[in-house]
Amino acid sequence: MCVSSPLQHQRPVSDTLDWGMADPLHQVLALAHQDSRVRAVILSGSRVNPQAVPDAFQDYDVTLYVRDLPSFTQSHRWIDRFGERMILQIPALMGGAEYDHTSPITYLMQFVDGSRLDLGLIPVELRAEFPPESLSRVLLDKDDLFPDLPAPHGGTISPPRQAPRLTLTLATSSGGWPLTWSRDCGAGSSATPSITLTP
Repeated sequence: MCVSSPLQHQRPVSDTLDWGMADPLHQVLALAHQDSRVRAVILSGSRVNPQAVPDAFQDYDVTLYVRDLPSFTQSHRWIDRFGERMILQIPALMGGAEYDHTSPITYLMQFVDGSRLDLGLIPVELRAEFPPESLSRVLLDKDDLFPDLPAPHGGTISPPRQAPRLTLTLATSSGGWPLTWSRDCGAGSSATPSITLTP
């Protein structure tokens, strides 16, 4: 994968991004370059950690700093461009909460190809209140909003080790069946994760 073409305001992206299932990130960057409302794109977490061990189940943690946030949140159909989704959660809209269309919002998406994207939107005017995480890389910065963001450090990731079987149950926001995901988490495990719907 290559998203480090010499485009203005774009900084080089770490080789640690070349881990496959990258289409959602390409789509986010394409949107950011085309849409004048998007002023900066930040990638955070293990995808930019130079010491992180590649894992097919890692997600992309991406934050967009935007102008005119309500124009994104009045309708959520614009996220359809990132791919065919299997799961979508928007925490700001869950639990009966009333969203004000001015506060930061996050879209948690899992796609049918297995890739995952956690996409946050933050109004540009709130960037001092909601700065990038310490383990972050600037992928695009049209206004030089984050000129002093330090390079991603190695973090404190431990080497893989034997671990018990992990079972995760996700309750669907629509009140449907819970989704149970299981895998053997031990180092070197070749077990295929199983996904079941439990009535």
